[in-house]
Amino acid sequence: MFPVHTASAADLVSTAPQLLVGALALVVPGVLPVLALIGQRAVSLFLAPIIGAVTIALGATVSVLLGVTLIWGWVAVALVVNLFCVLLGRRLDRDKAALRFDPWTLLAAFVGSATATLWAGSRALSWDVHSFWYSRGRWFLVGPDYVREQLTSPFTSPYDGALHAQYPPLPSTVPAVMWDLTGAVNYFAAKVLMASVTGCALVLLALGVARLMGRPQWFGRLGALVVPSAALYFATLSSAWGHQDLPYAAAGEAALVFGLLLPRRSAELTVSVVLSLMCGMVKNEGLVISVLIALMVSLRYSERRLVTFGLLAVPWLGALGAWRVVLKTLPPGPAAPPGVTQ
Repeated sequence: MFPVHTASAADLVSTAPQLLVGALALVVPGVLPVLALIGQRAVSLFLAPIIGAVTIALGATVSVLLGVTLIWGWVAVALVVNLFCVLLGRRLDRDKAALRFDPWTLLAAFVGSATATLWAGSRALSWDVHSFWYSRGRWFLVGPDYVREQLTSPFTSPYDGALHAQYPPLPSTVPAVMWDLTGAVNYFAAKVLMASVTGCALVLLALGVARLMGRPQWFGRLGALVVPSAALYFATLSSAWGHQDLPYAAAGEAALVFGLLLPRRSAELTVSVVLSLMCGMVKNEGLVISVLIALMVSLRYSERRLVTFGLLAVPWLGALGAWRVVLKTLPPGPAAPPGVTQ
């Protein structure tokens, strides 16, 4: 078992340079997309890192498919995503009133989300996180051929049945990019970085709930303050102690609120798409939720026009299913001895 280590101020100080690099890797690829599709909004500050995390996960998919390094796959996907969003943004007629929140609602959402994130991030890393999520991220530091071997190996899954190593890549590859860029592997820094992505999803969930609750304003602010902590109830009952269950749960819930319950505008649709992609790229359980959200939101925005539905749903579902499709192209690994895993 790994020794229990309690985080201290010294841990944060020592990992600050590495975390700065990791934060820039998340934010930079998301700046142009949010400005092009949403504009200068407070929510853009929290959506940009999630776009960056999704970009890294898609980059991992390209890495496995083409046999290139994770960094090159990430850079290629980031360039494509930025170009696509800029071109799309030129054709959108953005509503200037969309996704504007008063300062007190933003503060309530931030405080509620920070409280929940700090609680989830302060716990010692569980065996599940050490042995799987972050260890899998280290495969990408070795190279794409090694990643392919491990993804099909029966010895990299702690349970019988479907290979656990083939879970979606986001929780493993976001830290891997930070480690690769800085040349150092640090699990504490990985936990803080992923907690920041979770925190961004919680803020967006809180803001969506506040807007949904409407007036009086104090009622919406109360919802923004309370909902993030309520989301922890789900995480505390999970087998992984919430390290990867809270991110997909918060992202899925927020994607549903923005896509199905708030006004039908391009800004809300953008938030819903990004959050659903995050939800589906964290765990297989989230993938099921994301597919349902993609179908329902596409149906709502297309107003039951088949061509419009296809133009929205097909690329959305394609991005969600890309990891699973790429895994199908890998040659099968060796058979495990009877009753033996890990």
